[in-house]
Amino acid sequence: MKSAHPLGHHLYMQRDRVANLIRFALASARREDHGFGDLGIIHLLKLMYLADLGYAATHDGQTFTEVPWIFFHFGPWDRAVWAETEAQVIDPEIEERSFGSRKTFRIEFEMAADALHDELSSSLPVEVTREIGRAVHEFGTDTNRLLKYVYKTEPMLRALPNEQLRFSGLSSSQLPSLAIVSALVEQSKSQQRKAEEARAHLREAIVSTAAHRRGRYLPWPSLNEREKEMLSELTQLLEDDEDHAPVGIHGDVHFSDELWSSDFRLEHGLS
Repeated sequence: MKSAHPLGHHLYMQRDRVANLIRFALASARREDHGFGDLGIIHLLKLMYLADLGYAATHDGQTFTEVPWIFFHFGPWDRAVWAETEAQVIDPEIEERSFGSRKTFRIEFEMAADALHDELSSSLPVEVTREIGRAVHEFGTDTNRLLKYVYKTEPMLRALPNEQLRFSGLSSSQLPSLAIVSALVEQSKSQQRKAEEARAHLREAIVSTAAHRRGRYLPWPSLNEREKEMLSELTQLLEDDEDHAPVGIHGDVHFSDELWSSDFRLEHGLS
């Protein structure tokens, strides 16, 4: 694969290191094969940030890429590293794929991904390969969960919007526990599976008893006790997953900018 793509403006980062982290993340994803081994630009940026965070924890706050991350709309972000990432994925060995408006990238051949992963595993610091590897394994292309995880990291919790992130003075627990995240995910998957099973059973019951004439009113089918139990469980699962907005409340709520600097964010892991 190619070396870092030169940009026409000054970059305040280690471009070769950025390129290698992008390549390692793509190789890791291809081996894990989350969603066929794809990652988007936003995933690659957050993985680089996590690599920097893991490296800084053991190097007195010095990051691996030297990217001056800022707290932007989608968490850690930098304009130059975004442009560099877009340049790096334009490569003969990297396949671009589109799913609607979503664009992702993957190393086309598994053998190439394996070779690249082995090569970079031995040349990159273990702190960065560890953080990228475990995040790719845990989140894959699940953008929402990856972002929530990143939002709870210490530099994000200490920063104000549009402020540069600080990696110095990190505590020993600077990364949220993946064990906790994994437990929550398993519970969510279990709930989703139960809900889908209930939906499928109810669909079968409805189809088997409903009238076949088009345009005719379809009566609700008679359900046995087990089907009623499944319907009740499905309803409860959907209600538990629903965000209930307040009803009948109108007006504006204003929060002081001092809220960003309060201890409440650190105590409750909010960003």
